[in-house]
Amino acid sequence: MPQESQLDQTQRLLAAVMGTSAEQSSRFDDVRKAFGDGKTDVVIELPWYEDGSTHQLILTRVTGDRVFFINPLGHGSAKAGSDLQDGGLRRRVEEDNTESAAVADVEKLFGAGKARALIPR
Repeated sequence: MPQESQLDQTQRLLAAVMGTSAEQSSRFDDVRKAFGDGKTDVVIELPWYEDGSTHQLILTRVTGDRVFFINPLGHGSAKAGSDLQDGGLRRRVEEDNTESAAVADVEKLFGAGKARALIPR
């Protein structure tokens, strides 16, 4: 039996604990559409570690050329406005203690088949 992915586990957890359903997508256009439809808290999984392991972020909105998200790993003592290079995505710490990344960088990961999303239904 193939090993369940981290995103599959999150999908099952949301259903079991929160009673919510979500569908997986490998297209960033589906993420944009979800936000356009008023949905929030889209989970994405992307490469993060040098060994190719993945990490999940909780996207909260797409505004202009930035994707805003909650990073469960946090950003340590980095202050608002700090640029971060660790992990698999260049990002910036925001005033509201979230992080953001360029839409183009996130889109590129989806286009290369390296990122997937879990979109609330």
